[in-house]
Amino acid sequence: MWKPAGTYFFFLLAISLVSLPHASGGDVTAGIREANRFLSHLNAPPKMTTIIKITLKNGRTISGRADFGKGSPSDPMSYDEVAEKFRGCAAFAEWPSSKANQVIDMVRSLEDLSDVRTLTALLQ
Repeated sequence: MWKPAGTYFFFLLAISLVSLPHASGGDVTAGIREANRFLSHLNAPPKMTTIIKITLKNGRTISGRADFGKGSPSDPMSYDEVAEKFRGCAAFAEWPSSKANQVIDMVRSLEDLSDVRTLTALLQ
């Protein structure tokens, strides 16, 4: 059963995949530790307003505002949304889609996994 806290696993994994070549020297575990360190220091205020203003080539301006970004505790992402975001990060890291889908499926049933090393082996 999917739990919102599981969102952080995908976030950690996505950070580690994107930062792998640069920050962790190819070590996925080190990348996840670094991402976890980032999250542990994240102390965002309860309301995080995002304002975006885009000026088009023709001079027209488009702007928008959101008080709570998608994925925040006030507007959480569903399992499928997080999985899709993970797929995008995995594709950016040039992972085969079959491997990303295996990770997603394994995380979906994490409570039933008899040995977490099965999952961590996929992350190498």
